[in-house]
Amino acid sequence: MEVLLRRVVRSEEGGVSATDSALSVDVITIGSAAANTIQLLGHAIAITHATLRPAGEGLRLRCARGQRVNVNSKPCSSARLEVGDQIVIGGHRLVVLAAPAGFDCALQLEVDPTVGPREYESSFRTDLSQTRLSARTLSWVFLGLALILGLFIPLHMVHRHREGLLSLRGLPDDALWSAGPLSHAHEHAAGRSCGQCHQQLFGAVTDEACKQCHRDTNDHVARPHRDLVSMGKPERCGSCHHEHLGEQFQQVMQDDRLCVSCHAGGAKTYAALLTQNVSGFGPGGLHPKFNVTLRKISPGDPDGKPYTQPLRTALEQSNLKFSHAQHLDPDKVTGRGGGAMSCSDCHVLDADSDRFKPITQEKTCARGCHELNFDVGATDRHLPHGNARDAMLVIEDYFTRKYVDPRPQTVKTVTRRLPDLDRVPSSEEALAPCSGPPLVCARSRAKAEIENQFIRRGCVGCHVVGDTKDEDVLNRFTVEAVRITERYFPDAKFSHLAHRVQEGVTGDKACEKCHGARQSTRSQDLLLPDIERCQQCHLDSQRATGMPLEASLGPHPAAHPVRKIITTQCTSCHAYHPAGVPSPQS
Repeated sequence: MEVLLRRVVRSEEGGVSATDSALSVDVITIGSAAANTIQLLGHAIAITHATLRPAGEGLRLRCARGQRVNVNSKPCSSARLEVGDQIVIGGHRLVVLAAPAGFDCALQLEVDPTVGPREYESSFRTDLSQTRLSARTLSWVFLGLALILGLFIPLHMVHRHREGLLSLRGLPDDALWSAGPLSHAHEHAAGRSCGQCHQQLFGAVTDEACKQCHRDTNDHVARPHRDLVSMGKPERCGSCHHEHLGEQFQQVMQDDRLCVSCHAGGAKTYAALLTQNVSGFGPGGLHPKFNVTLRKISPGDPDGKPYTQPLRTALEQSNLKFSHAQHLDPDKVTGRGGGAMSCSDCHVLDADSDRFKPITQEKTCARGCHELNFDVGATDRHLPHGNARDAMLVIEDYFTRKYVDPRPQTVKTVTRRLPDLDRVPSSEEALAPCSGPPLVCARSRAKAEIENQFIRRGCVGCHVVGDTKDEDVLNRFTVEAVRITERYFPDAKFSHLAHRVQEGVTGDKACEKCHGARQSTRSQDLLLPDIERCQQCHLDSQRATGMPLEASLGPHPAAHPVRKIITTQCTSCHAYHPAGVPSPQS
């Protein structure tokens, strides 16, 4: 039964206010108990005084045994009610109204303003003196139950857990001592086993207990560095990460003041660590310029040693020859679909959406482009990548078979331009004819192709090639290993996924907002935006709310389109606990 209940309240000044509420019940109960559909206070009202049930187009009133009400000023214990009938119960007035559309009945309730809480309490036994129970006896009984159920039994369960046994069904365990709900991550890891974290009874969780799971979590400052600046022992994990406050509480503190309180004067306080001052993220030098971590490659150390350098003057030493401008020019290079290449042809986001998958020759360059063909007559033959000597041996074996095998060779037609075959000279017709023995001609042709690959165009087109001038062509050329930096900012985090849409543009246009790839003609260019580019869209909370938009865009705001400023916190880019070894200092 759908019921519309209208509560009317009259103020002392004569004003009238009404509040409507919709109820969905089978039976309307009226009484002083809170469980009733309509609760009325007063000494003359029983716990369940009366009920209302549907009866045809009206309602049927029935009072509890020994109770009566006034219907249209006539006392009765039951009656059939129609629209307009009035019921008075202990001074409270109920009027049956015409039910609007969507409701089965409607009632208007006007509470007696003279009935107060005292009269409601007096109808119940609210003091032990009104019963036969003794306060002293009950106190001792409840104290004993509290000690047994709340201390001794849970303590016994703790010892069972430490012996590898489960809690006894139906009895309380140490979960009764919980101060509140756990976060989802800790609840999933520990469940109801409090001892996994609380290894000492009635003591705080120790750092050793935390590191049983968080093994890879490093201190904010490494121990050797703490000794350099006399920082002392680090704070306990629980001093920052509070538990038993539910999932709504953020365990990771993100207040910038936690960082700035130390780093604002870090250059002086932690001078031995070469720390720079950071007091915010906004214009005016609040945050230092970006430094990148690169690898310095030397002949005796092909992997290179990491070092830091200011971004504006940094150059990549990768031993790779590559031009972004050339590959993005549709007049020079076309993609697999026939049009211009796009950034996503080579740069594919990794699963973490922060970094990109490593670019390799097999998975990236060779897909329909640099297939490492070396003879127009056999476009299905490819050179192996990664070892120069193996490539030379393949060339030598190929031409040996080509000249020695008496069976005619099948010439495959080149249906499109291949980067690895568009060079001089690469075909047998461009070379002087050989009239010697087949094996001699094969070696001569192989030597010419090897020199073409490592001197003119081929391997040398992308790699740094060393020439030893050895008479044996197989020992003559070496290729420097390619070393591309995976993370230029190892102490920072960045989501490329969140930046794939910028100021209403997507795709390559979004990439070019930060990366000037179309103007880069050499692989040494890092193509990374400096801090001024980031601050065109990102500011800390103080600057984002307290600074006009024009001021946040630099000295020439008219040169910038109107942008929405995104509030950025320290933890948006940095983690309090470093992921690995701190980046080297320059």
